[in-house]
Amino acid sequence: MKTIAVVGGTSSLAKYLIPALSKKNAVISLGRKDCDLYCDLQDDLESMVIPADTDVVVHIAAAFNGKTDEEIIKTEEINAIGTLKICMAAKKANVKHLILISSQSVVLSEESLYYSIYSIAKRHAEELATYYCRLNHLPLAILRPSQIYDDKGHFRKHQPLIFLMADHAEKGSNIEIYGRNDALRNYIHVEDFVEIILRTIDKNCEGIYSCNYPKDVTLSEIAKTAQLSFNNGGDIVFLHDKPNIPDNIFDNQIELYEKIDFYPQIDIATGMERIVEYRKSRV
Repeated sequence: MKTIAVVGGTSSLAKYLIPALSKKNAVISLGRKDCDLYCDLQDDLESMVIPADTDVVVHIAAAFNGKTDEEIIKTEEINAIGTLKICMAAKKANVKHLILISSQSVVLSEESLYYSIYSIAKRHAEELATYYCRLNHLPLAILRPSQIYDDKGHFRKHQPLIFLMADHAEKGSNIEIYGRNDALRNYIHVEDFVEIILRTIDKNCEGIYSCNYPKDVTLSEIAKTAQLSFNNGGDIVFLHDKPNIPDNIFDNQIELYEKIDFYPQIDIATGMERIVEYRKSRV
């Protein structure tokens, strides 16, 4: 049994990760509310306390906003400087392994429509964590998931499109796609990503890894899958007078999957069926 600290203990990912970790480990949640220990990444370094001799820290906490000046500063402070503080607290606590949950968006260029302060700050977080952990011989794994979704809709705020398609399919209304481009996406189900994290911990993996579902899907494929799953009718309509939606995909890498002997199992059809089952169970 390991002692594992999860920073960002009330995040959407933590809702699934903490129960999975708790089956075989002692888990301590850290966050600003409803956690075992209080932790605010904007606080002074001295208040960043990880229990001594914690085996593993999984750092999930992040800020996503960035439109106003204040939000831009806050996002950089939380994602970049906050991550550095967690690394320093982990060193002080004699942590043996640090897992940083990052994002595929760190590789976006400024030409991308999806380039934002979030992608910039997460890239800074990776660079700071890599530098500091190398300097202090702290084993570090950085995981970059693609777009995470789930059955219950906890990720709706961050991935509204897939849930909006499910909403329209559930009602039997048409699903409209802007422009003429049938844009590509890559979605990974949260349970697959949780399993990746568990095995990364068990195998003591270090390095930077992309975590995609092995196959990209088009928007129309997602829409069609939703309509077939709910079986309530509706058409898929491309609005040619609207601007095209660009692709948002990244290189599919399997290096980590080979190391941990696991590949994501839940394809978009299975994932959508699970969304249907969950919604029916709530009626």
